[in-house]
Amino acid sequence: LLDAALNALSLAGLGLLVSQLLAKREKYPAEQCLPGRKDALEDAPPESATHLWLQGRPLYPPFPDDTETVSFGMGCFWCSENLFMRLEKGIYSTSVGYTGGVTPNPTYEEVCSGKTNHAEVVRVVYKPEEVSFEDLLHR
Repeated sequence: LLDAALNALSLAGLGLLVSQLLAKREKYPAEQCLPGRKDALEDAPPESATHLWLQGRPLYPPFPDDTETVSFGMGCFWCSENLFMRLEKGIYSTSVGYTGGVTPNPTYEEVCSGKTNHAEVVRVVYKPEEVSFEDLLHR
């Protein structure tokens, strides 16, 4: 009987947790978001930065004419970036960052607070003749 009661409480708690995680979250009004900063963060990669894994390829545009660019918001951007940069062919460059928010130049901690309205994203620069957009979606 005690085991049944503990199982019921555990399931109720799990159900509450799942419902809170899946509940629609409203964005904060802009005036309630963190103020951020005017200048880019000191440890942000410079405009001349190149990709560590895809050696020598730029992190920032301009990119070659035969490439397309897409951003994916999939949770942790480091994990997401790994899915794409390790593809055997078709990936020209990847980079991680934030999009959709109102806080200028936010830190990772500020984004994680939820009070910037940003999402973590990975930008994928790919060659459509070597890998299709649909293939990227299935990653």
